[in-house]
Amino acid sequence: MERIIVGYLTNDISEEEMLILNKWRGESAQNEDEFAKFEYVWNKSQHLKVFESIDVQGDFEIVKNVLQQNGTKGVSRKLNVVFGLRKMAAVLLPALFLSTALFLYLKVPGFGRLTAYKSGDKIERIVLPDNSVVVLNKNSKLVYNKAINTQASREVYLNGEAFFDVTHNDTPFVVNVDDATVEVLGTEFNVNELNQQLSVLVVSGKVGVQAYEQRVELTKGERAIVKDGVVTEENILSYNDLYWKSSALKFEQASLKQICADLQKAFDEIEEVKYLCKDVDIKVTTTFENQDLKDILEELQIHFNKKIKLNGSVLTISD
Repeated sequence: MERIIVGYLTNDISEEEMLILNKWRGESAQNEDEFAKFEYVWNKSQHLKVFESIDVQGDFEIVKNVLQQNGTKGVSRKLNVVFGLRKMAAVLLPALFLSTALFLYLKVPGFGRLTAYKSGDKIERIVLPDNSVVVLNKNSKLVYNKAINTQASREVYLNGEAFFDVTHNDTPFVVNVDDATVEVLGTEFNVNELNQQLSVLVVSGKVGVQAYEQRVELTKGERAIVKDGVVTEENILSYNDLYWKSSALKFEQASLKQICADLQKAFDEIEEVKYLCKDVDIKVTTTFENQDLKDILEELQIHFNKKIKLNGSVLTISD
């Protein structure tokens, strides 16, 4: 909840997180009081920039110059007052907001112990201090401790989707996603949090997924789904779900419907698929690597002898 509050205060909060925050605040007066304290401290912390701009030595030089130019006791007295107040501010006010600085250091990425990456409209590759590699999908965010390599638990926080290639050592690697945790020692796996659903897909090694007092152990080729407070395990999955990272789609005796379903996951341009044809269960084996959607659709038309067109955001298949 502290992470969500920080997101609210830094204007980096999703609609889902806002709902969680509002629900939590309404659960008890104690929660609302805790939120108010966070907000108060945060608002006070905005003045830290003012404190950092104070230049006591510079002010003193200004004082000396003005005194030399005017030589009057009145000016001297006024400037001494100003100088004294600013010096007091420089010395005392940072101490007053020490708790705020500590809060920033502990909780807010970029201010101290935490580092954050936001991928925006590009896929980002991140090498952590322990040499683990994280490939962050578009519009996703990763937060981790700068000293992750020396912690008792290598913990990271994820919003969105990322592929993890974790360096093996004796320290557990933990991915925190909303109310779920994914724990490993060293392996390759994909984590996708979208539309209030979490999907964890294991490419190699062993992964533990825990949420809502439920836990499943996954090995290569298995997937866990966390949705509506329930954790389920699947033994059948499609590596085409990793198209965003691999740029490859592989189909083995797949029907037109299966292929179109994977295309809809892989390409944001496709929001809906309409079938205005017969024989959609014909199966083919084919592979697409580093091809754009237009080329893929043209090739599928030949495979299935169908008209396959993208009209706006609707993919239409007809005879």
